[in-house]
Amino acid sequence: MKMKATLLLSSLLLTSAIATQAQLTQRLIGTHQAHHTGTTWQPTDTVQLKYAPGNGNAGGATEYEAGTLKFDTLKRYSYTGSGYMFQYQSSRHYNAAGLMDSSLQMYNMGGTLVNSNLDVFRYDGGGRDTAWYMYSWNNAAGTWMPQVYKATVYGLTGSMIVTTQYADPVTGVLTNSTRDIHSYIGANLTSIENEVWDAAGGAWVKQTRTNYTYDINNNNDTVREQLWDVSTSAYIDMNLQVNTYNTLNKLTLTDYYSTGGSGWQLVTQYKYLYDGANRLVGDTILYADFIGNIYPSTANRYLYNAMGRVDTTYNVRWTTGGVVIPDSTRMYTTYNSLGQITRRASKVWDVTALDWIEKGGAIDQKFWYEVTTGIDNKPGSSIAGISLYPNPAGSFVNIDVKMERQQPYTVSIYNTTGSLLRQWEEKGSNSRMISTADLQAGNYIVTIRSGNDVQSAQFVIAR
Repeated sequence: MKMKATLLLSSLLLTSAIATQAQLTQRLIGTHQAHHTGTTWQPTDTVQLKYAPGNGNAGGATEYEAGTLKFDTLKRYSYTGSGYMFQYQSSRHYNAAGLMDSSLQMYNMGGTLVNSNLDVFRYDGGGRDTAWYMYSWNNAAGTWMPQVYKATVYGLTGSMIVTTQYADPVTGVLTNSTRDIHSYIGANLTSIENEVWDAAGGAWVKQTRTNYTYDINNNNDTVREQLWDVSTSAYIDMNLQVNTYNTLNKLTLTDYYSTGGSGWQLVTQYKYLYDGANRLVGDTILYADFIGNIYPSTANRYLYNAMGRVDTTYNVRWTTGGVVIPDSTRMYTTYNSLGQITRRASKVWDVTALDWIEKGGAIDQKFWYEVTTGIDNKPGSSIAGISLYPNPAGSFVNIDVKMERQQPYTVSIYNTTGSLLRQWEEKGSNSRMISTADLQAGNYIVTIRSGNDVQSAQFVIAR
């Protein structure tokens, strides 16, 4: 079994970098979560983070969720009604470059910690991921059994091949499963070809291809998904994504099309609104019917505090008849003077009180910190910041990376169990739209690595 993320993740809009910053002087040491039953607050769980001497990089709630805090031990306790029960422990180890080389998950079984999962990571001299091994503990055999192996090979021209192998549950023998071939022109990803292993034929077989194009400002303007047609030995179109940007290179509109009997047919639209400070203040999802009529469905709205951080998030919906349904829940976020999240709490609309109140369905999450002088990221970090939007994401997410210098870096996307899902190379500040159509709803982590500099941010896929 795999360790799952346990902290409640709100739909907080990540419009500014949320990775570890050099000026932070506190690190997260604990969280507490509760939900409102309708009559009272009920504790849900609590998490404790511990650090070994010399491993005290600072960070906040968002860094914990993104997995960048270099804690050595994480312990989670679940509330049972009569008290807290220790549930599981996660331990991490890091190499000399500060990169995580292993993660061990152990569960509490009758008061005894037992092995569950072990993840092992390998890197090249530039700090790029080259291999990821996942093992599960076989209690009967008293040993670790391989589950998944993912290898990444980098080409001289910027190409990258990611091969995934799965192990036989009995013998543990690894066999080929899938591979993704990434092609680039300069720093721009131009295509990803997916192939599956044909064990009978002993060869890789084409499945899908995704092509990317860019406008004169280097913004990703189209994403075309294609399927390999065995009968014609050629790729045929499936889906098309067209992106429109304003003069400040901010995404304002995304149209999604699918192939139909008469060509491309509009399916969904995403519209984005910005304020005078060029901050995202709203996004709206619209759907198209088979004759071309477009109807609004849902919209997210974001309010900022005086420090420029999102402190209120709410949602508006429409019925199929176009009637507006007012938002029923709002999420409020508070920060300390260092910009670290100290509390996330939701309130529910009460039709009697005509106000937002704490009632059934509301949540409350608090974060605690301790002062530390061990800051991992140096003031000279080459990574200036990461922005992810829309967040929550639907069929795509934009990844904006700001670099202090024009140098190469690796972008990786992981799920909350640490599995590497996507990886590619970039150079200098860049904005890229990534399709998430093949990812399940849930929480994902984007990690940017340039040499020994590492920053991460998190996004949520909600469908």
